[in-house]
Amino acid sequence: EHLDHLYHLPLLDGSYFNKAMSFFNSRFESVIFVVVSDDLGWARQNIQNKNTFFLGNDKVLEKDIHNPLKAGEDIGEDLALLAFCNHTIMSYGTFGMWGSLLAGGQVVAPSSFLHTKEGKEVKAAGLIKPGGWHVIDLPGPAATHSGTLRGSAPGAAIFAAAILVMLV
Repeated sequence: EHLDHLYHLPLLDGSYFNKAMSFFNSRFESVIFVVVSDDLGWARQNIQNKNTFFLGNDKVLEKDIHNPLKAGEDIGEDLALLAFCNHTIMSYGTFGMWGSLLAGGQVVAPSSFLHTKEGKEVKAAGLIKPGGWHVIDLPGPAATHSGTLRGSAPGAAIFAAAILVMLV
């Protein structure tokens, strides 16, 4: 509801994350994916890739829709895990955004991220580096979102997730 209400954006589906993982698998020889999400059950069912570990907290505090900025007790652990990875596959929102900025490295993001408040702020601050941010286009309605890799974004949740890429 949140994404639809604020930005008229659909939720991301498993194919987005799987395409993003394929991107990193094609660039690096030994990749481990670490999944952090506020819905690890959904992630386990929809993200299919070898060398994937669901290490974020399984149980997060119930969301208080009347106090959306209230942080859960476990959020710091998940953010620390995000920050220690080499690269990031992110969804919408500040959690994945901060994880990608703290981790550094290459970032894969959905094209619709650039239309969110966070995406506009990151772009305006000059934090999107050419060659470092890669965008997966997400055309069409939510039910058909499969996305295709577009390449580098030139300067350019709700299911919140970030998949961290560790090189071994």
